[in-house]
Amino acid sequence: MWWTKPKARAVALIGGGGHAAVVLDMLHLLNRDQVVGMVDDALPHGTYGLPLLGSRYVLRNLPYIYVWHVALAIGDNPTRKELYTLALTHQLIPLTLIHPTASVSPTATIGRGSVICAHAVVGAYATIGENVLLNTGCTVDHHCRVGDHAHVAPGVH
Repeated sequence: MWWTKPKARAVALIGGGGHAAVVLDMLHLLNRDQVVGMVDDALPHGTYGLPLLGSRYVLRNLPYIYVWHVALAIGDNPTRKELYTLALTHQLIPLTLIHPTASVSPTATIGRGSVICAHAVVGAYATIGENVLLNTGCTVDHHCRVGDHAHVAPGVH
């Protein structure tokens, strides 16, 4: 069988819970990536029509099937931090995702692997760490700093 490189970059979605639906929706709206499957240990909500690639232990094999990018879709901070670190260990690249309706100041700094959801606002000179989840409609105003692996809940200002 011959491998044909996809036109868009191939991405594996890490996480299968409720937040995975939000991140998957964001990936479809951004229309720049081909989501090839989902990585999850339990899949409590199903796979949202994606193939199940396996549990977290499959991460080490993703580069061998030409998947280098991952989108973290986990709301729980300790679990998201653990899987983010595991992804980096296996030379995977966590995507930074910003929903098209989010408002992010050009002077703000956004760390890699962070996910900024719909209608979130990031003000002037704010600093968002790595692997941060800014959930729907939250606000991080000017000069604020959100540390690595944090989660700002929906509607928090």
